Amino acid sequence: MDNTDILKVPVPISRPFWQKRKIRSSLEPSMGHQVTSELLPFRNVMSYQLNRRGYNTKNIPFNELIPLYYNEFVSNKDNSNSIYKPINTFDFRNNPIFKLKTSDSFNGDLESYTNRRYFTEINSVIDSIIDNFKFSQLKKRYAFTQGINPKEALTKDELIQANATDHITSSLENKILFDKPLKQGQLVNIMLWVFFGFVLFYLLD
Repeated sequence: MDNTDILKVPVPISRPFWQKRKIRSSLEPSMGHQVTSELLPFRNVMSYQLNRRGYNTKNIPFNELIPLYYNEFVSNKDNSNSIYKPINTFDFRNNPIFKLKTSDSFNGDLESYTNRRYFTEINSVIDSIIDNFKFSQLKKRYAFTQGINPKEALTKDELIQANATDHITSSLENKILFDKPLKQGQLVNIMLWVFFGFVLFYLLD
C-alpha cells in the first residue's frame, strides 16, 4: 500500500467538547420551567377553561399559558373582589429565569435584590393560581357539609376548578398509599389543603 492509499483511509471526526456541552445544555430545563412545574398537574384544566373563554391554547408554551390564565381567572380583570392586578404576559414569559439553566453561572448572587425579584414575580403568580384552585375546592367541600348542591353554590368555573383539584388531590393521595413516596413538598401541600379545609369550615360555620 503506497502513501496515496493511506490518505484515503477515513479518519473519525470527534465533535469539539464545547459543542457536546452545548447540546446537553439545550436539553436542560430552565429554572423558570422548574419553578412553574408545580402547576403542571393543572395544565389541562387551565387550557380547557381558557378555551371556554375563546382562547386558542393549542401549542401555546406553558410560560405563556400561565399569565393568560392568571389574568382571566385570578386577577381583578373581570372580578372586582380580587386583590390581584392583571400582569403583562410579555414580561412574564420573558422573565430571565426562563433562560437560566441550573448549570449556568449566575451574574451576581442569587440572593441579590434583582435576582430575588425575578423569582418572586414568578412564584407569586404560581401561588395565586394554586390558591384559586384550592379555594374552589374548599367551597365545594363546604357546600357538601351544608347539604347544598355544589352546582348551586359555585360558578361553572369554580366547579371545574374544584373537580380538577379533587382529582389531582386524589391522585396524590393514591401515590402515598399505593405508589412510590411523594416528595416532602407534595406532602406539605396535601397537609395544607386539609388544614385550610378545617379553617374554612369553622370560619363559615
